[in-house]
Amino acid sequence: MDNHCFMINLGTQISRCRKRRKLSQEALAEKTAKTVNTISKLERGIGNPQLSTLVNFAQAFDMKLCELIAIEPDDPLIPRTNDKIINNIIAVLNTLDEQTLRIILKQVQAFQAPDEK
Repeated sequence: MDNHCFMINLGTQISRCRKRRKLSQEALAEKTAKTVNTISKLERGIGNPQLSTLVNFAQAFDMKLCELIAIEPDDPLIPRTNDKIINNIIAVLNTLDEQTLRIILKQVQAFQAPDEK
């Protein structure tokens, strides 16, 4: 996983933890001695927080640092490139019979814009 994907996932995790504890960004900023702008950027996956910042967040959420930064490789929230997604779809499609493939083709075509058909 590249750094960008990690930061987006970490931001999502911070946001989830904050919301689960019913903390506003302002309240979290106060608990961690950070600005609301910093909290907002981190939740959007922007920036590269110092380890001490992550420790402060974990403490504010009453959790271990390893729990805060735990990222599962198969987490659906981790962005993937289109190529990886397409390759995964192809792998699944290769296991299906012709009739099922025709049904899926019709469904996929329904998603296309009229000028793309």
